[in-house]
Amino acid sequence: MDALVLLRSSLMNFPSMFTIMDEFVKRRGQIFCVLVLAISADVKKLMAITVFFVIRNIKLK
Repeated sequence: MDALVLLRSSLMNFPSMFTIMDEFVKRRGQIFCVLVLAISADVKKLMAITVFFVIRNIKLK
């Protein structure tokens, strides 16, 4: 499945979105994070995603 299609479908399903994004981030790194943030139009989701990855990056360090 195309990454963008997978991402867009996952944005409709908020909880599983994190699992899918997590997998992509492991493989693609920061570029995918930026792509996700650019595509996500919903401000609340955008903030939640940002917080999620900030916390996650702190834990990884």
